Amino acid sequence: MFTDDVDENDMTNSRATWKGEIDEWLERLKTAEKDLGLKEKELRRREMILRQREKNLEEQFHVVVSSLYLFCT
Repeated sequence: MFTDDVDENDMTNSRATWKGEIDEWLERLKTAEKDLGLKEKELRRREMILRQREKNLEEQFHVVVSSLYLFCT
């Protein structure tokens, strides 16, 4: 009977330890998920800025090409 009590206590202690470890990992995962979300948002913002710059450069190029065409004709 005493051995069964010891085994049960070991199992209970192990279960509590595992639960603590699982909770720690869940918190780490939540933090990582939040960080990834913030990085994704920043990446989208930067992509939008780059697209706008690209559009502006294309417009400038068309103006230069149009001006050259008019000048040469």
